[in-house]
Parts: sequence; structure tokens; C-alpha cells
Amino acid sequence: MSFRFRLKRSLPADKKISELRKILNLAHDDIGIGNSVEMVFNDLTLGRGTVIEDGTTLVCDRGTFGDSVVLGHSSDIRSTDLVIESGVRIEHHCRVLVGEKLQIGRNASIGHSSELICRSAEIGEGFYGEHSLIMGGGGGARGPYSDLRIGRFVHVGEYSVLNTARPITIGDETGLGAHVSLYTHGMWPPALEGYPLTFGPISIGKRCWITGYSIVLPGVTIGEGAVVAMGSVVHQDLPPRCLAGGRPAKVLREGIYGNILSSAEKDSILREIMSRYVPELEFKGFRVEKIESSGNIFLKVGDANIAYLCRTDDFSEVSILNGRTIIIAWQRISREVLRRGKTTVLNLGAMEMEGVVDELSEDLRDFLRRNCIRFYTKERFESIQPPCFRRLTEA
Repeated sequence: MSFRFRLKRSLPADKKISELRKILNLAHDDIGIGNSVEMVFNDLTLGRGTVIEDGTTLVCDRGTFGDSVVLGHSSDIRSTDLVIESGVRIEHHCRVLVGEKLQIGRNASIGHSSELICRSAEIGEGFYGEHSLIMGGGGGARGPYSDLRIGRFVHVGEYSVLNTARPITIGDETGLGAHVSLYTHGMWPPALEGYPLTFGPISIGKRCWITGYSIVLPGVTIGEGAVVAMGSVVHQDLPPRCLAGGRPAKVLREGIYGNILSSAEKDSILREIMSRYVPELEFKGFRVEKIESSGNIFLKVGDANIAYLCRTDDFSEVSILNGRTIIIAWQRISREVLRRGKTTVLNLGAMEMEGVVDELSEDLRDFLRRNCIRFYTKERFESIQPPCFRRLTEA
């Protein structure tokens, strides 16, 4: 049985939720439905905190939403089989048309005015797509080979084009800069006059960086950890961990990334990053005092402490840190330290975060992300807003 649920502008909010609860047999009413929303479905499950904003259309045979999903206003979302996990945000004026199954992982975001059209798509956890993306596009987007597979924690910059006339696969933690184009077909002039007609899938490995304004042509495979210089045209396969650039792109250096750094080299990187964090905190309104002792760095941030410990064999100095404490260390910290009650530990060795989660620990985690040190949790990355920006956005 198919349900068509059209919400008129004049209908009170409590009436809309009441009607939808009856149709979906919801056990809760913790959802928000805007004005002029239209929903057509056979089977639909909405998690707690789901928000469907004004003027949005949702069409599916089967739909499953996790908690705290947001569909921005004036969007049009259509898929035969739709799975949207918790924390996903699809911003306003987006168009989604997926013929078979669309699955979007936890805390993924698709920026406003973006388009996704293909036969099937799987977008991994933590995906961050900037605004005005074209994923699909062209007649081939509705063809039998149109398949998009994006791994976990991938970033795609604004105005990028992922043409899916043939399959596109992007590995975990890969970044695409702004205005990057992936073309799985190359054609336009008449084939019967000898012009080339090219189709081919594109595969990009894990932890690659395709910088802004680059173009990847049909049939290309880019190896894990490769970096493509800005404005390049990649027309042939690239090996893992290389630096490539040019029009057409050539391998400039091989095997230069993904190397194991010495402890001293890693420590030097962390010290530079921690030094950069001080002016960031001050700009956000914190009073910061920096102390270096026995090779360790301590930041007094208001009533809280942030400690970077290059040595974890002696915790005598940690004992002087009373109250809220965030520890960055290379080795696992004992449970005794965590049991102090107001402690967060970021373990650089295991890339794990344990202990208390609050506004300051999340700000540090997001700052480290922006410096290419990523601690992944079930929460999306969030920073504390500087007062000048917060005042304007909250007005």
C-alpha cells in the first residue's frame, strides 16, 4: 500500500505530527515536519529528532532514517530503497534521484544546492560534501552502470563534478578539493568522423588528495595515498603514495608519502600544531598560558588544562593538573588517570579518544582534524565559534 502524505501550510504543527504518527505507527513524536512537505512511501521509519524542513519532497518505496536526520528546506529526495543513518544532514535546495538503493552513513553532510543522480549510491560515515556538488549528471547518470561508492570520512569540495556514466569508487579518508571533476566518459564530436569515444570507471584509493581544479579522465585508477597537484589532468593510472602533476599529469616523485616518521619527527609536528592552537583559543575568547616542562607542553585554558605529553613514563607532572584536563599522549594512559572524573585522553598511538567529551575537547579534536590528525568518534566534528562570528550568526 502506498501512502501520499501532503502537509498543507495551514495545518498546525501538532496536527501534522499526529497524522504522521498514525500513518507510520510511531511510538514517539520527537520529529519536526515543516510546511508544504510532501511524502510518498510504502514503508517508512523515522528516528527520533528527524527534521524535514519546509517545501521538501520525500519519495521512496522503503525508507529508514536514524536519529537526528535533517532534510533541508526545498529539497527533493527520491530513491527506491533509502537508508539514512543517524546525524545525516542534507542541506537546502538539494536534488537526489537514486533509482535503486541509496545509503548514507552516520554524520554525513551534503551541502546546499547539490545534486545526486545515479542508479545506486553508498556514501560512507562522516562524508563531508561542500555546496553545489554534481554527483551524477548527464544522460549516463540514469544508465545501468551508474554507481557511486564513497568511503568513510571523505571530503569533496564545492562545485566538484562526479560524473557517473560508469562506476566511481573513492576510498576512505580521501579528499577532493574545490572544482575537481571526475569524468567517466569523454565524448561529444561525431564518432563516425573519427573522434574518440571513451568510457571507463574511476577508482581512487584511500587517503588520496586530489587538489582543486584537477580533472580525472575515464578509466583511471589512482593508488592509495597519492597526491595530485592543483589543476592537473590525470589521463593514466597513478601508483600509490606518489606526487603527480601537470597537464597531462606525470608522476613527479614516487613513494614519498605514507612513510614511517621517527619519534622526533612526530614530536616536532605535534609541537608546531600545539603552538598554533594557542592563538586559535585566544581568538575564541580564552585566556591561555603556555608552559613547557621536561619536554611536555601544558596549556592553561581558563579553568581547564591541555597537556601534550611526549613522555608517558612519568606522570608526576600530570598530578599537578587539577580539574578539567585533556591529555594528548603517544601511549595508552592508565585507567587511574581516566578515573579522575574530568579527564579526556587522545591516544596518538592508537588514534583513540577516551574519557569526558565536552565543548573544549571537541574543539581540540576539530582543530587537530584541520591539521590532518583525525580522531574519529560517533560525533561529528564541531568547533567553538569565536565571539565575533557567534554574535552575528545568533542575531
